Amino acid sequence: MYRRVSTFLFPDPALWICLVILAVVTFVWSKYLNFTIEYGEANVVFYIAAGFLGLGVVYQKRSPNLAIFAFSFSFLIFLSMVLRPMSYLAIAQQFPIIDNQLAQFDKMIGFDWLGHVSWVNSHPFLYELLLGAYKSISYQIFFVFAVLYLTLNLERLREYIVLFFAMGAVSTVLVTFFPAVGASYFYHPSPEMFSNMFQSPGDYSREHFMALHNGTKMGILFTDSIGLITFPSFHTQAVFLFIWAVRRTVMFWPIFILNMFMLLSTVAVGGHYILDIVAGAAVAIILAYAYGVWVRRYQVSFKAPRMKDIADATTFKAQLPIWGMLKNINAK
Repeated sequence: MYRRVSTFLFPDPALWICLVILAVVTFVWSKYLNFTIEYGEANVVFYIAAGFLGLGVVYQKRSPNLAIFAFSFSFLIFLSMVLRPMSYLAIAQQFPIIDNQLAQFDKMIGFDWLGHVSWVNSHPFLYELLLGAYKSISYQIFFVFAVLYLTLNLERLREYIVLFFAMGAVSTVLVTFFPAVGASYFYHPSPEMFSNMFQSPGDYSREHFMALHNGTKMGILFTDSIGLITFPSFHTQAVFLFIWAVRRTVMFWPIFILNMFMLLSTVAVGGHYILDIVAGAAVAIILAYAYGVWVRRYQVSFKAPRMKDIADATTFKAQLPIWGMLKNINAK
């Protein structure tokens, strides 16, 4: 027996409740550790997210598709504003660093991290490709979101947002108990090994990590924050998420190729160990499977064309059905 799920508070009211719970946990956790959370100029982002949430409430009946966009966009913004401080709190909890164990796994499987970085450094063009792919994660988050929404693939959009939330939450829990600085911290590559790189792999996060872990930094300024999750690799999870989200669509191969480069970049650019990548892949696959089991209990309250159907009909050009719906909002 399926139960219908309202498009109100898309992707699911229960997920919004979970987000509120995460926010409360973050607040209580910060008070427990005497940890300050400041958003600075990012406060305006909070008001933008709140505005989209209000827009979704107003248009939920007049234009469900516009409401879905507003709810989804708002949710992603709020989620980022909660998960980043949580990751800083996780490191500040000061559990033992596991870099030695991660490096031992590299050694056990015969992976030469220093040799790999040196080889990538000797191929500057390849490094630039890997660097661009690694940095594309932020753009891809919203690009895949836009593709799924503009083509009205709303079931897939629901799955994408739920999995993004789950991956962020699970990664934050794991990094609390298994913090790792990064491979460059353990291997100490010589400057010659990254002479053609803008910096040593993963070094951009070391200063923040060590300050949090040794207790000299007990706060976060959101506008100055960076990603600190080494184990499991969130970039690896994102690779699987992006590819999975556009499976069996015309965007599969472009996204697949880009994300293969991003996966390769996790070592030479992100400074990850192999076990970081293995763990990230495992988390992504398990969560995707769990969602598949859970979603069989649900059924959306309206029918929407699949992305492939629209792609076949429009050859994936700009003539997408959403624009007509948006134009008719005020006419309803």
